[in-house]
Amino acid sequence: MKKNFLGYLCTVIILFISSNSLSENKNEVRIIMKINEQIITNVDIKNEYNYLLALNNNLASLTKSEGYKIAKDSLVREIIKSDEIVKYVDLKNFNDENLMKNVLNNLTFALKLNSILELENYLNTYNISIENVKNKMATEVLWNQLIFSKYKNKLNIDEKKLNNQIENSGFLEQNNEIQYELSEILYEVKNKDEFNDLTNLIINDIQTIGFKNTANKFSISETSKLGGYLGTLNETQLSKEIRQLLSTINIGDFTKPIKVGTNFLILYINDKKVIKRNIDKDVLLNNLIEAERQKQLNNFSQIYYNKIKINNLINEF
Repeated sequence: MKKNFLGYLCTVIILFISSNSLSENKNEVRIIMKINEQIITNVDIKNEYNYLLALNNNLASLTKSEGYKIAKDSLVREIIKSDEIVKYVDLKNFNDENLMKNVLNNLTFALKLNSILELENYLNTYNISIENVKNKMATEVLWNQLIFSKYKNKLNIDEKKLNNQIENSGFLEQNNEIQYELSEILYEVKNKDEFNDLTNLIINDIQTIGFKNTANKFSISETSKLGGYLGTLNETQLSKEIRQLLSTINIGDFTKPIKVGTNFLILYINDKKVIKRNIDKDVLLNNLIEAERQKQLNNFSQIYYNKIKINNLINEF
């Protein structure tokens, strides 16, 4: 016990001396915080800020201190997840080329670029290497796989209920459907007072700094790094409640908070259009099953993250 305490004390002293000795020069490396055994410096935060800025250019409209706060929080989440992942898999030697290619293709599409080469050139303008992005994406992929392995037996999907939802929706008689391009802010609250306070704060920020920046600040979803960009979804992939809420707002508007498990969700319509298609019941059912599966896994992901976070030693300097 005494050795552990002395070791910890020495570490704190060294970090304190290093931080103060370097603080005189803005261009030098300064230690900002330590998570378990990993140190985060001002350079790490700046690099993460550049990465987030590449994913959401609107971040530049915030002050640097606000942007760096978002970057620091993003790094904390990534490190906590990485430290948990390495207990089960070899993160450094993870190599699934096909999977990573699909992930990079999705990122390319989200950024409205035309190829991975174009993505690589785009990232270079922010001094971000494609390898660095691959490492970050690998962390998220392996985290999702870890969550699935831990909670797959707890997934509860009522196919009969989803079948009834299809039968009563009227979709099978339609020759067209609405396609939405959506962004999201997913947030958690502990009680009614916190819900009111946080919701008012989020809505105020949406109106003042925009939806993307607000998603960067508050959303607990993995999409937060992309300013909440969720992608394109057909109305047949959405729940009845969400379809009804989206039908009452226009492009450029956002919904009132929607309860999703233990969390709340605000959706923003980037674009929408009507597309012609023959709706197949089996395809529709599979889409609804996958949507429900993903919703439950996202909820389990946040529960597990909150659970392990309290066991991480986080020190700020």
